[in-house]
Amino acid sequence: MRIDLHCHTKATKLSESVGRNVDKETFMKKITDNQVRIVAITNHNSFDYTQYLDFVNSHFQVWPGVELDVKGNNSHGHCLLVANPSDVAEFKTIIDDITEKTTPETFIITVEDLCTKISGLRMIVIAHYGNKKPSLSDTDISLMQSLLSNKSAFFLEPQNLRSAGIYCAHDINAIVGSDHHNWATYPGDNTELPELKLPIENFDKFFLLVKKDKQVIKTFLNSKLYGTIEVNPFSDCKLRIDVFNDINVIFGGKGTGKTEILKSIEKVFQQSGTNDVAKYYASDKKITYEQMTAVSVTNDDFSLLNINNCSDSFTHIREWTEKSLTATKKYHDWCKSRDSESLGKNFGFINATFQEVVDSTVLTKYISFYDKYKQGIRDLLVEDFIDYLSEIEIVQLKQSLMLLVDSMINKVKDEFCKIKALELEKFTINKMKAIYKAKKGIE
Repeated sequence: MRIDLHCHTKATKLSESVGRNVDKETFMKKITDNQVRIVAITNHNSFDYTQYLDFVNSHFQVWPGVELDVKGNNSHGHCLLVANPSDVAEFKTIIDDITEKTTPETFIITVEDLCTKISGLRMIVIAHYGNKKPSLSDTDISLMQSLLSNKSAFFLEPQNLRSAGIYCAHDINAIVGSDHHNWATYPGDNTELPELKLPIENFDKFFLLVKKDKQVIKTFLNSKLYGTIEVNPFSDCKLRIDVFNDINVIFGGKGTGKTEILKSIEKVFQQSGTNDVAKYYASDKKITYEQMTAVSVTNDDFSLLNINNCSDSFTHIREWTEKSLTATKKYHDWCKSRDSESLGKNFGFINATFQEVVDSTVLTKYISFYDKYKQGIRDLLVEDFIDYLSEIEIVQLKQSLMLLVDSMINKVKDEFCKIKALELEKFTINKMKAIYKAKKGIE
């Protein structure tokens, strides 16, 4: 279900586009057409209680909210407050008290005062962050988090959904809203609104989910539970598996029995009388194709029938290749990834590639040479050549043999270290590339 917690229905500031003003009929149609199931009305420094009550309907959830100008110790930014619809009257009282004797154009509140004013009511607090301007500094964000009571759930709102995904990957709560400027083009630039995988019935469930309440998460999962089934993938193995009315994924390495488990699950559903069981096993398709193509044809077959074997035509077909056409989706993906590619330009080896296997031919040659002659050299070193050579010649010979042994050993060591250094370099750069891409949200 799609959710939009940053939605404007009125242009409350002089600098805002009048396109933000909307009537109930247009509001209902745009939210419904875009399949948004939860929307929070967050106008600048103003909460229109009468409009909120008018816009509440039975087709989707409308949550009360406001977007306030907030001043920190060294920054000024915008902060969204979203409250429980059941607390809307109390929320109105708090916002009226905060904005009393000011106008939406001139209003501003300090981080300390804001946290004090909202401490008694359960709220979702969303602060502009990063490239989402105007935004609070990291220091003031930390200050706000330290002052907020346990009744508040805190989020950061970056500029786009990709950035929010990166923050979430680092275990930082982040979310984006449409923050649109014109209802004619709703939801505006942020067409990819967040989607909640689990159905949210009300504000209370969403709040507990954000707080990572274990019992609530378990309740959500159980609501999707189809049931527990018993499968028998192997004669000596029985398993009880929870199956959900959703995508179920079985993880396991090659040869761990995943296919047999799937076949057992298929059998259980077929025996239960379910008529819409569909299956696809890649291995079965491969075997069927191989059986179809396993035909031995000889030239005699064609001569007996007095027909042409069309070998030239088949050769032409076999060698023919279709010109490569770029799919429209690839252009689309390229446009989306341009920013990601630019992120990697300052990272010198982001596009570095390596051979899959480091060549060890030279090392093998050096080891083989050493193994072949090492014993013979050792035997010569202990021999007495006094009958054949002078003492000086004997010393020179043994010095040369020892020098040869040292050289052979050093060659093996140097080549071994060279290979291991290349393997370590390859491992290190690939690891750093993976970490860099994960941190930057690059696919």
